[in-house]
Amino acid sequence: MTLDRQELFDALTVRVADITERRAVLRTLGKLGLAMVVFGVHPWRVSAQELTPESQLVKGCKLPGQKCSGKNDCCARKCASDHRCGCVGKGKSPAVKTPLGPVPVKALCCTNKLNKLKETCK
Repeated sequence: MTLDRQELFDALTVRVADITERRAVLRTLGKLGLAMVVFGVHPWRVSAQELTPESQLVKGCKLPGQKCSGKNDCCARKCASDHRCGCVGKGKSPAVKTPLGPVPVKALCCTNKLNKLKETCK
């Protein structure tokens, strides 16, 4: 019998709600802690997201349509008069600086299409 996390939480909630003595509560929490160690359940462990060109927008640059205060805020280096980031026109490179180097991101293109051979906006 396998329990998913929601069922485990529900079972624990019902069990703790039925307990009236402090000693019994501590015993149940101790068993829970031991079960987490034995079965390898670590609620603080997170898994890293897979890196794709679209997910590499790090270091604080903003996509077209997001609010900006100047051209340096935007990945496309265009901040319009309505304080929104603009997009990259046809034939220009939509490269974003990332820790892995410049990465072309199609979301920056006005057409949302990328010429993969030339790495420019269509």
